[in-house]
Amino acid sequence: MVGISWYEAMAYCAWLTEQGRDKGKILTGEDVRLPTEAEWEKAARGPALNSGQAADGRLYPWGDEWDETKCNTAESQFGETSPVGMYPAGAGAYGCLDMAGNVWEWTTSLWGEDLTKRSFKYPYDPTDGREDLEAGTDVLRVVRGGSWFTGWDFARCAVRYGDFPNDRYFNPGFRVVVAPISPPSAPSTALRTSL
Repeated sequence: MVGISWYEAMAYCAWLTEQGRDKGKILTGEDVRLPTEAEWEKAARGPALNSGQAADGRLYPWGDEWDETKCNTAESQFGETSPVGMYPAGAGAYGCLDMAGNVWEWTTSLWGEDLTKRSFKYPYDPTDGREDLEAGTDVLRVVRGGSWFTGWDFARCAVRYGDFPNDRYFNPGFRVVVAPISPPSAPSTALRTSL
């Protein structure tokens, strides 16, 4: 799904939670939601590749060397979004597909009010206000992953960008996580990988 606002992605998550519960695929104590940016980055980077690296893992989901054949970015010249799974060699350590390129992906995390100056920086602290789901339309949300329209430099796992939650344009999308229900200030670390 592309061309969808953050609010629409959140509404879809609520709908999918209800549908999943009705069908017995989502437990009462779980919900479907957008990932925090820290959860998104962990899914993209995976575990450390060797003891000499930071615990965050790799530069790209598949490793530390850029390879334009493993994702849909401007370098691929595909020129539009691609079906999920078209680049299986680009999967990360946890098997997540299309974490680099294809579409920018919404997260729950806040960027701040000024695109040129992030209000919330790393290290990630879920208690510093960045996971405020009630922030207004004038506060940007973090998007991750780059897109088919951007180049390799935006496809790195660590790249963060901001977008207004009511914006819709040709390359934002989203992925969901299924996780135990937890307070917004303490996102769960126990995510399921499939419905």
